[in-house]
Amino acid sequence: NLPSLSGLDEGTTAPNFTGTSICDGKPIDLHELAKNHRGIIITFFRGSWWVECHSFFTRLQPDLEYFQNKDVLIIGVSGDRADKLKERMCNYKLTMLSDLPKHNIAITYNAFTYYEQPVDNWTRKVKINQPITYLINPEGKIVWKFVGTREIRPPNNTLKDAVEKYL
Repeated sequence: NLPSLSGLDEGTTAPNFTGTSICDGKPIDLHELAKNHRGIIITFFRGSWWVECHSFFTRLQPDLEYFQNKDVLIIGVSGDRADKLKERMCNYKLTMLSDLPKHNIAITYNAFTYYEQPVDNWTRKVKINQPITYLINPEGKIVWKFVGTREIRPPNNTLKDAVEKYL
């Protein structure tokens, strides 16, 4: 079992982060991107190996045009290695970012935890992202969030409703 995380509060300024998209090599600066888009969806996910992450990104595919037409950029942030993300996640046509080696983005967004995994006669602590999704407005404020669970991610209609309501 993972400790429950609540993420950052709605109404707070989203902490800036920078990086490079592992799929297209473009630079990522959250505050600059927010200024140039109607909104940004940041979704923290566990990794390229997690079935529910693939299910979520697969479910998003039919609605990517809706988000593009609304000028909403989707950024996936994972604690997985960049090479694994590139190999397994770039086919979803989203901006993907590896948060290794120190998970600084997930820690800053209160979307990072550990769980204990029994292995033979010992237990190891596994670092993992909590599936939390944020909607950021052009002013860089968190206007909506969805705190997921091991199995649950926000449905597409819930994301679209948030875009309509808050942007």
